[in-house]
Amino acid sequence: MLKSAANYSNSRGHSPTEPENLAPRPPQQNLVHSAGGARCRAGLHGRPNFPEILAGRSMSSARQENEEFCEEKMAIDLFLPRSIMLNHGGVHNVELASYKEADRYLQDLATMLGENAHLSVHVIIIFEDAFVWNSNIIITISDCIADSFLQRAMQSEWEFNAGVRPKWWPPGIESDRMWEGHCREDRHNGRSELARGRLDRYDLRPVIRNPLPPRYLPD
Repeated sequence: MLKSAANYSNSRGHSPTEPENLAPRPPQQNLVHSAGGARCRAGLHGRPNFPEILAGRSMSSARQENEEFCEEKMAIDLFLPRSIMLNHGGVHNVELASYKEADRYLQDLATMLGENAHLSVHVIIIFEDAFVWNSNIIITISDCIADSFLQRAMQSEWEFNAGVRPKWWPPGIESDRMWEGHCREDRHNGRSELARGRLDRYDLRPVIRNPLPPRYLPD
């Protein structure tokens, strides 16, 4: 509890009637101001008192602004496709500009397929940083109501190389051994690390990524 001037003088050996000739109090140490506007001040013994909120600011609003500031600083820019080229049958070429346009085009193709038919579509995606993804996808009539074709295809390929065991991989001791061999090979040749980097670098929204296994596992 802070003392009054009189009590402080008495504690220093001065009478209350003497002119004020008090030694200056030790300067208070200011702590770093937070992004939300709250500031703490350290007392004489270095222990912080309660946060002193700037005028007109509540604790909740300061906390919210601080969280928004941290999210903004931690945001990482992801690269989007600059051009998407689709080809089927070797003669039908089309160039699109976004994932949504590619979804609509592939849905239209799927509606024209028979009940037991399938169609292979060659895909080339050029991203904003000039990276090129080149692959093939298979569509059937059931894909007429599907979406995120390209994002799901890239996610499946990169997560497979990064060590995420897909649901279609069969169970069993022999299958486990084969999967361990696949993961070991991809770690040694650098394909696993490359896939992890691509998952972090390129925008595959709205698909939700699966958690990746630990980076380093005993061989």
